[in-house]
Amino acid sequence: MTGSKKGRPRRYTEDDFREIVALADAEGVEAVEKTRNLKRVSALGLIARARKALEPAPAPRRKGSKPARPSPMALTKAVGAFIYECQAGYLNGSGKVTLGALAGFPSSTTDPETVRRAIEVMRDRIADAKTPITELKARQRVRDLEYGLEALEVRAQGSANREIFVAYGAEWAEGAGIDYETFRDMGVPAEALREAGITRG
Repeated sequence: MTGSKKGRPRRYTEDDFREIVALADAEGVEAVEKTRNLKRVSALGLIARARKALEPAPAPRRKGSKPARPSPMALTKAVGAFIYECQAGYLNGSGKVTLGALAGFPSSTTDPETVRRAIEVMRDRIADAKTPITELKARQRVRDLEYGLEALEVRAQGSANREIFVAYGAEWAEGAGIDYETFRDMGVPAEALREAGITRG
């Protein structure tokens, strides 16, 4: 991974992404937080980004057709990856990226372009910072916004994991004994559960 200055995004290699995914699968989000020195929301965003980067290109499918049935292990991994994506995307509980008190911006948004503009404003704050603490906080805010942006873009592009969840999630949930409320507690939106056929009670 190459470093950067003035709040520019870090560049991760494929090996970095493989290491991040392997660590998350083996030891959980907390291990990624610790080894990468990230807050939870940033770690979730990075894990979702890494999983997306490592996804094989999907085979062309006709519109409206189901994805191919994965193996049980692959289905479990896809469900887990989709939950990561949901958690990374739902930064303030309503599917929006929180921008905070930035003049000329809403407090939160689902618009990627608005998030990009907010990132540029925060980068300017890094350049203008008068104290190390001010710069430190601004850099962290840039990082959080970048991961929020990535989460929005992943969701906008449509996730292969989401498609698998919608097609086979109810079957998996029944076999695993996981109910609607537990998925909601983990950040899976009601819309995705409804599409998957996972209902209350």
